[in-house]
Amino acid sequence: MFYALPAAAQLARDRAGHPAFSLALVLSRRPAADEDDIFSLIDSAAFACDVSIALPDSVTRADTLLPLFASQATFRLVAGGAAGSAGPGPALAEATAQGAGARAGLGATVDKAAAQAILGALQRRESNLTLACRVTYRTAETRVTLHLAARWTDVYDFLESHAGTDRRFTQDALRGHLVEMSRSGVIAAHRVEASGLETEACESDPSALWSAFSKVASMLFDTAESTYTLRDRPDSGQTIDIRLAAMTAQTAHVDLDAPLTAVIGGALDGLDAERFITLAAVAPGTRGGPQPVPRRVSAVATRDAEGETRAVVGRHVARAIFGAVVDYGAAGGFAIIEERLLPRFPREADRQLGRGIDMAEQNVGDGMA
Repeated sequence: MFYALPAAAQLARDRAGHPAFSLALVLSRRPAADEDDIFSLIDSAAFACDVSIALPDSVTRADTLLPLFASQATFRLVAGGAAGSAGPGPALAEATAQGAGARAGLGATVDKAAAQAILGALQRRESNLTLACRVTYRTAETRVTLHLAARWTDVYDFLESHAGTDRRFTQDALRGHLVEMSRSGVIAAHRVEASGLETEACESDPSALWSAFSKVASMLFDTAESTYTLRDRPDSGQTIDIRLAAMTAQTAHVDLDAPLTAVIGGALDGLDAERFITLAAVAPGTRGGPQPVPRRVSAVATRDAEGETRAVVGRHVARAIFGAVVDYGAAGGFAIIEERLLPRFPREADRQLGRGIDMAEQNVGDGMA
């Protein structure tokens, strides 16, 4: 049996296979009707996405592979190609999760450069952004021998100074105090190698330290339901100097880093991008915040005898009437169907066209939907 991780963190998807991703771009101004390229207008953005270290179903169905349980998975979006969860500089976004196939949500408001880099990564362009992921996990338990030495009165006095009025400790609190006592020298704790030589102090291995101390903790505590209550102070001559076997579980980590382009590049291919990307712009001369930028759509219009445009019909209306959506033309970014074309339609169709134009005039207005 083997435990596995993907080569890099991945963009999570919902049950329909759609990416858990959104990007709200804020433009420096509203684009003109005939302006196709908005890349240079990007001023900032707010983005959110879910990332995961889940394995594909095809892998987990194998009898010999299991997803590795992460005691902690830290996801960071970093700039400048910084690698690892400890990469230089602050992260643009950071989130943590735990478990097999850990999944977390990343989100932040970013500046112009990062916004353009995220949009470029979506389009498979080279980006200076990296999605870093550090996965911390527990290794298999091993048997070690520890040498503990202390005066019980010193241990008691330390713990009493940190006890509440009920003189009780939870296991987590007691484990923390045990590490403090080891570091301060109240308790001498060393690992014993197979050769009998004592090596480094083991305050850096709280699991083994607790495993050994818990075997002699009854000298100081009454234990009930995972709580430890201090007894009376022991005699000043009582000491502990003993070697004890203990079980320890070490932790290890692995970095799963990848360019953001490799994670989100092409994620919206074949999908309606407007479901995932929205545009907003600050209108000049206003004090309010960014306002949504209306969608530009193909449209048709008719002109009256004086040459004034009477109405604009949206894309869906044009399809219903003409059987196809016409292309953009030179007139304000919209295709114009001149009135001289209308006689080719039967009278009934002409009346339907009029009703369609009236409806579009109410719903679409200036042709932006």
